[in-house]
Amino acid sequence: MADFRAFPWAAQFDAKELAAFLEDLWGAASGDDGLATLQAVENVIAEHRPDTAKVPQLTESVVQAIAQKVTAQLLPYAAGHGAVAVPCPLSRRELECLIEIAKGESYESAGAALGLQRQTVATHAQRAYKRLQVSGSARAVAIAVHHGWISKADLALPDRIEPNVRLSPNAWQGIYHERAAELRSNANEWQHVASYSTHANARRVAINIRGGKFNDFGPAGAFEAELCEVDQGLWPVRARFVGGETTSSTPDTDGDV
Repeated sequence: MADFRAFPWAAQFDAKELAAFLEDLWGAASGDDGLATLQAVENVIAEHRPDTAKVPQLTESVVQAIAQKVTAQLLPYAAGHGAVAVPCPLSRRELECLIEIAKGESYESAGAALGLQRQTVATHAQRAYKRLQVSGSARAVAIAVHHGWISKADLALPDRIEPNVRLSPNAWQGIYHERAAELRSNANEWQHVASYSTHANARRVAINIRGGKFNDFGPAGAFEAELCEVDQGLWPVRARFVGGETTSSTPDTDGDV
């Protein structure tokens, strides 16, 4: 049997006890860096440690090392005894950032979705790559999906992929004409404009609406527009009329549904 230096008393656990210990320990150690995480780890150890066992006091400097020790020392034993699947070694924030990146978001747009600065997202992403021992997002996402740390629900994946139908500029003009009329008749009320297959297209449409670049959405500033949370693999754009007189401008009708 392996020498469990970190938690020698855990070697005496049966499969169910070990599975419960691993799950609770990883849940505690995967929080943000800080004293709260340290306290959570100590609470889990105290709860699972047999009354007769002794364990040295942990310091904040070894909180992150716990995850690595569990993986190296306990998981091989657990796998051989039918215990639970590999727990996620990432912190909550690291996993949230990786999920946004998996959705196709940039550091900047991921930060906007999570209420973080771009550099903060980049830092969390790099830490996630380091923990997973990979050099980039593609491999990190593949590992996370493989182990179930990122689910289909997290990614908002569609149940089926519809054919990518590209509409003509005239067709888009008709759609925007109808949407703009509805918005003008319901001033200050947010309404759905259209959904787009890429984040870039949706962002461009929102910018064009705000800037009055479509014939029916002029002048600049007459409408507010923004991207909504991705839905079934599509990026919706919503808008509202806030005032102004209609003027003509050249529309950018490069979109898809």
